[in-house]
Amino acid sequence: MIKRTDKWTVIRNFAMTGVQDAGRIALLGFLAGRLDRISFVRSLEHSRVGVRMSTKRFGLWPRISYMGFIHDVQLPDPFLFIAGMIDSDEMIDVLLEFDGADQAEWFQKVLVDSAADKRLQPEEQLANLRDQIDQILDIYSDIQQQLKEGAGEREKDLKKFLEMAEKDMARLNREINQIEKGENP
Repeated sequence: MIKRTDKWTVIRNFAMTGVQDAGRIALLGFLAGRLDRISFVRSLEHSRVGVRMSTKRFGLWPRISYMGFIHDVQLPDPFLFIAGMIDSDEMIDVLLEFDGADQAEWFQKVLVDSAADKRLQPEEQLANLRDQIDQILDIYSDIQQQLKEGAGEREKDLKKFLEMAEKDMARLNREINQIEKGENP
């Protein structure tokens, strides 16, 4: 199973390559906020939602630094892609190209061949969703403990966080039910 920390390492290291332009950094930040909803792929074939970013210095000309699409609709700007995905929980396939990618062990260990890769099949998705629920339950428990001990001025914020955690757990449980029924989440 591919860990969230490994995905974060890829985003952090890729951010350090190439030019630090606003669109690329914004998109990487957006993806970092959705670690459970992204997959790093070798090919965008079979992808319904995908992003390709490149910081390669050498290669065929012209080098495409960014390309994104949502359901066959090309989005030529990272900010347009973010705007199109802001209310969506769909999986995002990410293809990153940078100098030394073939030798970067931290990158190779998170790669899957394409959206049709076996590691993205229902068993893997269920394991990822259950891990997310476990994390949310830990957070939920911590918040409840803080409320029992008396949170004072933080009580309002903590209750809001409890509500957010409950909504996230309900959403994740719906996704698990969809996968178990054989539907796409």
